[in-house]
This record gives sequence, C-alpha cells and structure tokens, in this order.
Amino acid sequence: MIIKTAVPPQELLEIAKKRNINVGINVINVERRKILVLYVVEIEGEVEKFLEELSKARAGG
Repeated sequence: MIIKTAVPPQELLEIAKKRNINVGINVINVERRKILVLYVVEIEGEVEKFLEELSKARAGG
C-alpha cells in the first residue's frame, strides 16, 4: 500500500517496532510544499494493523 504522510519514515518504523508490527517501509518520494514535507511511502506486511496503530499514535493514544 502506498500512502502520503507528514510523519518521517524513522518515526513510522519506531511506531511499528514499539507495537510489535511486522512492516517494511520504503520511501518512494519526498514532496516539499512550502514548510510542509510529505513522504510518499510504500508499506508492506501487516498494513491494516499498522495503519490502525499509526492513527492511534498520532492522536495521542
């Protein structure tokens, strides 16, 4: 699955590691929009579980 996110790839990997989720993350592109940096990343593995945990982590849960 390919997503576009402002979360740095290193932080994505930390979230996966802390929650014991087996995913691979590959950076496809980096888009810069004035002060915002967006990462286009490909996620492989336990994608659905990772996306659920990512939304919780970014919401402060």
